[in-house]
Amino acid sequence: MSSASPAPLLSEPSDELLGPASPGSPVPAKRTLDRSPSDRAGKRAKGRTNKSTWNEARGPYEERGEKARDASYHEIWYCKHCDSTNKPNSVTTNLSRARKHLRDFHGIRVIEHVERSDLKKQQLGTITDLFGRQEERQANRDLNEEKYLANAINIPAFEEALARLLAVRNIAHTFIEYPEFHAVILSCNYMARDVLLRSRRAVPKLLKKTFAQHK
Repeated sequence: MSSASPAPLLSEPSDELLGPASPGSPVPAKRTLDRSPSDRAGKRAKGRTNKSTWNEARGPYEERGEKARDASYHEIWYCKHCDSTNKPNSVTTNLSRARKHLRDFHGIRVIEHVERSDLKKQQLGTITDLFGRQEERQANRDLNEEKYLANAINIPAFEEALARLLAVRNIAHTFIEYPEFHAVILSCNYMARDVLLRSRRAVPKLLKKTFAQHK
């Protein structure tokens, strides 16, 4: 009988298998899955809005432990003009604060021209998806019903509640532009369309007005 030991079930990895496969070899070449930071950054940039603001950002320095996204998976904006991250809002996930940083510390005024147009399209699309069928069913709705629904809207109470929500919870002014927020309001009363604030620029005036009433 032969005393030779059985061949191992798993052989040690061979350098030949990890190298490029020859044209006639049945073993496929090893596929590289890792992407460089520049490739990942380029992929993220394609789906971004506020592109003018992101043009003033740099990529994260991984050797410093910087991350591309925070714990909530919000993309982090790093100012490309700052040598350190000590200045206020030189590192932030809030693009309004990023633009304020650029204006205050670097004299750069960023205006997002496309953002307004894209936002209106998004609002219209979301509201149409949610209420398109409902509006079709109500095409011949009673005008008296519209009148009653419109009169039922307490505009001062709505504005005060909205101002308190934004101030107490420290919510970004862009919240009032979210199509999902509009959809919530319109689901309660479709005649509230004309009551909704459409622009974040109206928020400071609303907050000032509410504060003056309770002074």
